[in-house]
Amino acid sequence: MTTEKPYAGEARLPTSLRAAIPEVLAGLIVSTVAVAYCVGFAALIFEGAISDGLPTGLWSMLVGTAIACVALGLLTSLPPTVGTQEAIAIGS
Repeated sequence: MTTEKPYAGEARLPTSLRAAIPEVLAGLIVSTVAVAYCVGFAALIFEGAISDGLPTGLWSMLVGTAIACVALGLLTSLPPTVGTQEAIAIGS
């Protein structure tokens, strides 16, 4: 019986860690898109005379989006689902 050794540069990851890699990558992609939406909407909304409100507006959009994403992840009927809202949380 021969046992195969991993190649010189090949590392063996535990199965649970290998299974988590796609989930972590999906979460990073979703969060990057959500932050990009928030920054883009804040830049469009808080321009001109109300540009002083940009930091506060951006902060509130990021917090609202984070809360919505956590709620979506915890309350979904499909446990492995990672997602964000389609319309970023904008309070008027």
